[in-house]
Amino acid sequence: QRGLSPENLSRYFRPHEEGWRIQDELRSMVEFRTLNLHHDLDSVGGPFDIIFCRNVAIYFADAAREHLFRRLSETLAPHGALFVGAQESLDQYDLPLIKQQHCRCMFYCGPKSDLLVA
Repeated sequence: QRGLSPENLSRYFRPHEEGWRIQDELRSMVEFRTLNLHHDLDSVGGPFDIIFCRNVAIYFADAAREHLFRRLSETLAPHGALFVGAQESLDQYDLPLIKQQHCRCMFYCGPKSDLLVA
């Protein structure tokens, strides 16, 4: 559940043989794509409200990791959030994002995000 209340779990998810599955109504609002993150992200559009890039960049060389996070931050909406893995940090990069942590999950928000945790 990682911070999701039982009410929201039953409202937005349904039981599935492997755990839980998001309701089809919500799933239809999301676009899933496979991308090569070493290539230019211009073709994906944006800006995006939310980006999940978890446990990927840990396998990149330092320069490639910084380049990836810079490009992802440029495609993120000012109110959006970028979720990264627990072992991934953007602290060493000069990016216009604010580090947040909630329920063992690390994420970074744009400066106008209403997800900012005080």
